[in-house]
Amino acid sequence: TYGVAEYKLRSTDSLREVELIQSLGVEFKFGVEITSQEEFAQLEREYDAVFIGVGLGAMRRLGIPGDDHPDVVDALAFIAHYKTSREARVGRRVVVVGAGNTAIDAANAALRLGAEDVCIVYRRTAPYMAAFDFEFDHARHEGVSFEWLVQPHAIHVDESSGKIQAIECLKVELVEGNRLRPIAASNFEIPCDMVIPAIGQSSLQELLSRIRDVEMVNGVIATDRATGQTSNPKYFAGGDCVNGGR
Repeated sequence: TYGVAEYKLRSTDSLREVELIQSLGVEFKFGVEITSQEEFAQLEREYDAVFIGVGLGAMRRLGIPGDDHPDVVDALAFIAHYKTSREARVGRRVVVVGAGNTAIDAANAALRLGAEDVCIVYRRTAPYMAAFDFEFDHARHEGVSFEWLVQPHAIHVDESSGKIQAIECLKVELVEGNRLRPIAASNFEIPCDMVIPAIGQSSLQELLSRIRDVEMVNGVIATDRATGQTSNPKYFAGGDCVNGGR
């Protein structure tokens, strides 16, 4: 539970939920990996129904020069370190890329860990944020600053020290059809020494493709909205692996 956005779940709540479910007679099997088609087929033979609630995969990378630097830390890992150790490492100037609840959590955590300046950069404007309004208000109250309508372009590293020096961004504008158009010669730099991407998670497509006859559409599992049943009648699914993280 440590990588889950704070507004959703805290570790103590999670333990209570597990205890409640166990009291109803549900059996938990930990440390079990099911990865092959045959293992899924065995599940189908043993059980009348299988529910898939695997969430999403790893945080997406920025896909820009410099995004492989050690001080580019994905938001879920950063939040996990913050929740397990309040002495987790943080930069003096931190840039968080993205504007969902996970991005807000990461920005707030950076401030609480001692960062002097935390800025969230987002390619659209506030009304398009995935984060809840109260999370946005809370971040501003904490002291997080925001850069709107900007797209990360490159992460610059100081050659002598090997440390991140700045993130270069490009200004964009919203045009017809809610599309983004880069503004020529609008590049600018935000000084920082840590970058935290929070731009969503990749789907677990490789794993899910091993489940027999379960249809996927745009990287997520297709289900009947009323029942959660997939195209294979033995399988049901819900959560981020169905809605893509919304």
